[in-house]
Amino acid sequence: MSRVLLSCLAAFVAAIFTAHALAQPVFVSGAARAKYEGGDNARALAAVREAFASLQQQLGDRKPKAYIISDNLSAAAAVSEEMQKLAGGVPVAGMANNWNEYLPVDRLTLGAAAENARGIVITAILGDVEIQIEAVEGLTKKDVSYDLPKEEWQKRWDEQAPAHAAKGAELARKFTFNTGAGVTNVFIVMGTMHTPRQEYVFKGLREALPANVKLVGGSGADFGTIYYNGRTFGNGLLGIRLSGNFQAVVTGSSSRGKPNLGVAVDEHLTELTAQLGGARPTALVYFGCAAWKRNLPDQQQALAAKLPDGVGIIGQYCGGEIGVLQGQSEPVAGTGLGVMVLMAPAK
Repeated sequence: MSRVLLSCLAAFVAAIFTAHALAQPVFVSGAARAKYEGGDNARALAAVREAFASLQQQLGDRKPKAYIISDNLSAAAAVSEEMQKLAGGVPVAGMANNWNEYLPVDRLTLGAAAENARGIVITAILGDVEIQIEAVEGLTKKDVSYDLPKEEWQKRWDEQAPAHAAKGAELARKFTFNTGAGVTNVFIVMGTMHTPRQEYVFKGLREALPANVKLVGGSGADFGTIYYNGRTFGNGLLGIRLSGNFQAVVTGSSSRGKPNLGVAVDEHLTELTAQLGGARPTALVYFGCAAWKRNLPDQQQALAAKLPDGVGIIGQYCGGEIGVLQGQSEPVAGTGLGVMVLMAPAK
């Protein structure tokens, strides 16, 4: 066989291997933290620049399809403006919170400052994967007093349920899904839908989404902020669709009656990795209950130890979560949950 033919064959094999390796979501994340009480734009912007610089160092000359932000820097307008400058035309979306408990999820930096920690995680999405990002505004915000008798409290919330469900359905219908054989669809939803709002939003999402979509989500504080197309707004929902020929495995826990279940992150990651059939994971979506904050160091250590280098994360600690629990097949919405989706190349 001639040297030229051998060279062409090697290039062809390499091209096939590269295409297969990229046929999946690839997440790369940069993170930073600062310890302050909020309202300090200078410190917030310093954290944004630090996280973005860390991310760019890892990306090299690769250009992402989108940047997804999760933060509780309490400076959403300033963060959005800065990210638009740094992103260079790449779409930017995400969720900002104002409560210390609602930390973005990171592998290493944030667990070390669990008290009064402000932080940001910027995740770049790469790979041969289709991505669609949409948002809706106008999620109703009519708080119900906990001082009301239980029956009256529930009645007041039930009156809001149809409007919340309608917003969930409105968001879902903005998306197009390829439901053909071999195609995986992961749908990530974030929003200002603190409990019990996320339960009503979930109902609308499930009614409008195709049955085979893997749904995972988390709520910010009711006064959180959504980043979308260079804008910031509250009282809304953000959706992110990832589609392609890849694996996506899901699990989660409920901490009701088990306040320390947050440390089961390592158990779940071990279980999910085993389900991938030897494929190396490339991306993790993780939404955890804010009450698990006391276990942050353990969770951060588990994420660092159980995920291979280069696996980035989208996620945050929340006031209400949506996902599949261990031993179940259908997604649920509630509080005290920790839910995750781990993605890897197809078998």
